[in-house]
Amino acid sequence: DIQLAPPGPREIRVKIKACAICHSDISYADGIWGGELPAVFGHEASGTILETGNEVAEFSIGDPVIVTLLRHCGSCFFCSSGEEVVVDVSQAASIPENIPFDSASLLSCGVITGAGAVINTAAMQPGSNAVVIGCGGVGLNCLQGAKIVGAEPLIAVDLHPDKLQTAMEFGATHAFSSKEQDLSEKIRTLTQGRGTDYVFV
Repeated sequence: DIQLAPPGPREIRVKIKACAICHSDISYADGIWGGELPAVFGHEASGTILETGNEVAEFSIGDPVIVTLLRHCGSCFFCSSGEEVVVDVSQAASIPENIPFDSASLLSCGVITGAGAVINTAAMQPGSNAVVIGCGGVGLNCLQGAKIVGAEPLIAVDLHPDKLQTAMEFGATHAFSSKEQDLSEKIRTLTQGRGTDYVFV
């Protein structure tokens, strides 16, 4: 059983409606990154605000929000039987009421991690080229971010053909298997011999 403390100053309590499963959660659950049990995993979540602490002016009770960096999976017995979460107000962002919670939860990690890496961290410039290695949730959102910035060419690399096909739908201009022997030459040719400006793994 988990007992939540009431929200303190600048904290909110959110009723979780959906939580995506990030591969990071699977790694934590498998013990790859250490940590102690028991633990509640999950950090790609969305829900509605149940309670606000002092000094919270940005949100009201009932607001639909996404929440980030949570320990909540959304699918186990304990999560599906009414669990909630208390987070700092900086970990929440309002969402329109017409976005389904399961879709909105993806915004909490995969989208902001991938697109954020391109737009904010790398500050990729329009007209640059990029290679994205690995086209899972984060990789696909790296592609989306690079497409928004105006990357050309935008090259996706993965082992799985179905992921490469999806990468093309998310903005890649070219998609290659990482098993290809002449991959580096193909990339060099596509970039007029100068190589890649940005690589996201």
